[in-house]
Amino acid sequence: AWFSKLFIDVCEVIHYYEAWLAFLAIVVWHIYYVIFNPDVYPMNFTWLTGKISEEEMEKEHALELERIKKAEAEDESNN
Repeated sequence: AWFSKLFIDVCEVIHYYEAWLAFLAIVVWHIYYVIFNPDVYPMNFTWLTGKISEEEMEKEHALELERIKKAEAEDESNN
């Protein structure tokens, strides 16, 4: 045995509470970013409607919008 039972038990307790801390940090961050973010307060309704404005898309997902516009331009040039 490399480590004593006490050492293993202490590590287990530390790991347990560290996992809870990480989980709560992620939940708090997610709730702020999705609901309480001043830019989208009271809530970003994209998850309900499935639609997003081009302005919001440019602000939040610029690379994806660029990819979509490029694909649309290629489709138009092929037709």
